[in-house]
Amino acid sequence: MRGWPPVPRRDQLWALAVSALLLGVTVWPAFRDPNADSFPHSTYPMFSYERADTLSVVTQVLAVLEDGRRVPLGPLLSTGNTEVLQSQATIVRAVRLGAATSERLCSEIAARVGRSAQTRDIVRIEFATSRFRTLEYFSGDRSPVGRMVHHACEVPP
Repeated sequence: MRGWPPVPRRDQLWALAVSALLLGVTVWPAFRDPNADSFPHSTYPMFSYERADTLSVVTQVLAVLEDGRRVPLGPLLSTGNTEVLQSQATIVRAVRLGAATSERLCSEIAARVGRSAQTRDIVRIEFATSRFRTLEYFSGDRSPVGRMVHHACEVPP
């Protein structure tokens, strides 16, 4: 039984040179300044240093419940869309365009919420920008450190 034919010496050298080049390019970022960051070889400095500010700012649609609690509405109820990023963009745009746009969207949301059997305890809709301490939020403390309500409307009975 015969094996593979022998590889010519020049092909071996070519494969070795290409392998050494690829290995060098892969290892090269380890020897650069850790603050230097560029595509396609990143040193990922965003994960290497402690952040001074851990606040996250979120513009959202909140449902105000009968007991006064506020909970974020999901994308389907808030904008009639299942896509989270599209829903977020719609909410931010409505707030940025002002009261008339926010009022129109708020009325649409309130009508959707009013028709849903699962949302009977929602009495009001609010467009708000909330600030959260990111690390505490993901550790279980979901209370905002600040909130500005841009627009609100009542849910029809």
